[in-house]
Amino acid sequence: MTHTKLIAGIAFAATIIVAAATPTNADPIKCQKTVAKSLASYKQIYLKMQLKCWNLVNLGDFPAPCPGDPLTSKFAAKIETKREKAALKIAAACVYPDDLTTLEFHTADCAYSTPDSSAETACAALPVSNGSEFSECLACLKTAELAEYTSILFASHAVENCGGALDSTSTICSNIDCTGTTLPDQRTLGDTSENDCQRSLAKGGIKYLLLREKVMEKCALKGFTRADCLTMFADKFAAFVQKNQAAVQKGCGVRDPAPQAPFCCKGTGNTCTLPSPETREQCISDGGDPQEDKVCNAGSCDPVMGNKKLTWWDTCPEDDTAMCTTTLTQQDDMIACVQATANTIVDELTCLQFPRNGGADYPCP
Repeated sequence: MTHTKLIAGIAFAATIIVAAATPTNADPIKCQKTVAKSLASYKQIYLKMQLKCWNLVNLGDFPAPCPGDPLTSKFAAKIETKREKAALKIAAACVYPDDLTTLEFHTADCAYSTPDSSAETACAALPVSNGSEFSECLACLKTAELAEYTSILFASHAVENCGGALDSTSTICSNIDCTGTTLPDQRTLGDTSENDCQRSLAKGGIKYLLLREKVMEKCALKGFTRADCLTMFADKFAAFVQKNQAAVQKGCGVRDPAPQAPFCCKGTGNTCTLPSPETREQCISDGGDPQEDKVCNAGSCDPVMGNKKLTWWDTCPEDDTAMCTTTLTQQDDMIACVQATANTIVDELTCLQFPRNGGADYPCP
């Protein structure tokens, strides 16, 4: 038996011993598994509905913001239904407060760390006096993190997705660390190849996050630490990176990130005038027709020379280690940023879900 497996076995056996010392109806192991499985289902439906919803917004087939009102939006309704089911399952499996105490969850409040946004502040203020409230506490904090992630992915709708603010005042998202020198144009991409790229980037980023977290959760449930998991499954994590990069490259072609994607305001025929309107809305108001991936050149709308652009960030928004200095100019930069962001979000989610050993096993970023 390897040293790592021996440590994991001792830790897992210790958990069983502690469980045996609790009341006969308590079962911390069952509780921990139910929390992981139920909230994994919630995360999957949340991200899936966000992906579908924002794609329809860009196509002009759904009114922003996403996921909308649960009373009128099928996307929001499905998310809410899954959230309620998770609460019921967790409440049925976790004996309050015994199981939560054994697993080192909070049994009186939802204040797991210093909130970095109004959304997290609202979560921290939630009471925890039973299993259902405990489930709602974790779902609330996870939703704020996932909302931050989807706002980074769907950069051209980030402000709407975060309720009008990307900083600590956001009532929906965790604080986005860096918004770059220029905020990406907040606009609907339309039924364009740029939107095809946006959908591919978001779909790939969501799949990458869910795959990485699934492995991390399995490790945690088997008693392994984060460090153990990263070493034992290094090849698997590397494969996730390669598959994600290939999927985005296939869907985006040769597009590179840019806060302001170029367009030409076409008038009669193929004519255009300089200076061009600053926004597509102004172009339409002036009687023009915005032409994507083109620029006004000598009075005509000509194709952009070089790689086309995706309306995105110019620095990586979730960039704790580089202190917001990672500049994004090429597609590979953008893909690496998505993966680094997903890694950080996964660490934040797992540290919340597996607080054992005082947070040492799955430390928060």
